[in-house]
Amino acid sequence: MSPSAGFDCHGTEAFTEDGYKRLLETALGRYRFEPFGTTTTTPHILMRHDIDFSVQRAVALARIEAAFHIQTTYCVLLHTPFYNVLEPKTQDALAELVSLGHHIGLHFDCALTSNALNTLADLEAPLTREHTLLSLLVNTPIRVVSFHNPDVGDVMNRFEQDYLAGLINTYSRTLKEGYTYCSDSNGYWRHANMFEVVAGRQGEPPDHKPLHLLTHPG
Repeated sequence: MSPSAGFDCHGTEAFTEDGYKRLLETALGRYRFEPFGTTTTTPHILMRHDIDFSVQRAVALARIEAAFHIQTTYCVLLHTPFYNVLEPKTQDALAELVSLGHHIGLHFDCALTSNALNTLADLEAPLTREHTLLSLLVNTPIRVVSFHNPDVGDVMNRFEQDYLAGLINTYSRTLKEGYTYCSDSNGYWRHANMFEVVAGRQGEPPDHKPLHLLTHPG
């Protein structure tokens, strides 16, 4: 399905629930959705959602994905003014994400750590604490970590290991070099138009590079 057939993938309509359905329909015509850590060599997408603002909006996307039989990864912040992971309504929302078959990851804010992140050990100690806490809160294994505001302190370029404290690093050199990356940011496309990327309009045939896609539900 062409994303532009009666639909403006460049306007605000692209960021609606209907727009997301169209994005998934387009993607499924060319790719499979796979979890982080996959070893498949077939054309595929790693899809993650960094929940910066709204767990409820994340659930809305998760329900849409489940209707398409797609499982993705939702990365949760433990420190944010926008939601509290200890509140019952947030706990219920996270439980629904899991019940729909999705994966929970840790969205780790390096700026809030008490120590300067000069070494790998400086990073892995607080990361391990948050990993343990989130695992207990959602009662499901946590296998993925993404950085919140990864440009701060150039963290995304200083820590490029495949795994950090036993978690798959979404900013690893392996993923950076092996995948075409595309993300939204505050209601616009940060790197390229995601609809055009999944439709193959960026000069990338589906067998060239798999895709790593990121959204921020809000």
